[in-house]
Amino acid sequence: MTDIFEKIKIKLDPERPTKIISNFKMLPVLFSLPEGLLAEMMTYVGAIFDDAKLLIILAIGIPLAFFMIKKAIALIPSR
Repeated sequence: MTDIFEKIKIKLDPERPTKIISNFKMLPVLFSLPEGLLAEMMTYVGAIFDDAKLLIILAIGIPLAFFMIKKAIALIPSR
């Protein structure tokens, strides 16, 4: 029995790397991606993570600051 993955291989067209070629005879091209789509998507995702970094730092830093202030106040002896 031939491996199922050998029959359904999907590969990129060497002349147009964003065009996908299929081994199916009745479906010569499944879909075509516009040029530069991957770079545009990665730029967008990178911007989201850059914006989220500040929120993550604040979410960790503010409670940590209050905890350290509380511990520093506890070190001072009361009268």
